[in-house]
Amino acid sequence: MNSPFRLQPAGKKAENVQMEQIVITDRTMARVLAVLPAIVVAIAVRVLTLGQPPLAARVGAAAAIALSSWVAYRLLTARVVVDETGLEIRGVFHEGHVLWSELDSVETRPASLGLRLLVWGVIKPHGLVLRGRSRTLRPIAAVCRDDDEDLMRALGAIKVRLGAWGVPSKQEPESAASL
Repeated sequence: MNSPFRLQPAGKKAENVQMEQIVITDRTMARVLAVLPAIVVAIAVRVLTLGQPPLAARVGAAAAIALSSWVAYRLLTARVVVDETGLEIRGVFHEGHVLWSELDSVETRPASLGLRLLVWGVIKPHGLVLRGRSRTLRPIAAVCRDDDEDLMRALGAIKVRLGAWGVPSKQEPESAASL
């Protein structure tokens, strides 16, 4: 995989076990999105139960069931973990660890138009947008209400780690001659 984020295998333990991890998981948007593969499964089962469909239709329906089940599983188990080494991200099509050195900025943004239309009038979904040198990630696990406590804690921790919130860095002491 030729990714500027160089996703590393997940599950790497942090060196400092005292540091609290911020975990974003089990969100409403992921559950709502998991309904879509269930609809595909229902349609595929209906195709399979209609008389004697041709072999191609049966194989297509079985493949749709398998793929939809896998996507729904990944949606329901998606997560973002903020720890001392970086971000552990588990999404539908990727899983890995993004190091702090590979991350340039982070912000919250409204979710894509498709997601907003899916839950129109119920919630206004927002999510993390992680920007690297040449790639942007929008983890599905971090799509939730704009006032979600875990999302705000994760955003704050990432911004502090990236130095974007005015947290003073270690500075060299000024010489006495400049006084």
